[in-house]
Amino acid sequence: MAGEKKNWFQVAQDRIQIAGTKLGQNPEITEILRNPQRTLSVSIPVRMDDGSTRVFQGFRCQHIRTRLSKMSRLWRLS
Repeated sequence: MAGEKKNWFQVAQDRIQIAGTKLGQNPEITEILRNPQRTLSVSIPVRMDDGSTRVFQGFRCQHIRTRLSKMSRLWRLS
């Protein structure tokens, strides 16, 4: 997949997968970490000092606490 441009979310998921594999982590835990419960994406237009307008993007991913407690139980079992 050389030359394929990935978005920020795909890059983060790939890194979580690589880290989980290197740590010998339970695959179920890795899957929970790779998929957040909620993802918020915002675009904010800002008028710059030179009169031009630029759009900035912000992101937030949230893992729900109950899912994390399930994950900690899986961690202890592995």
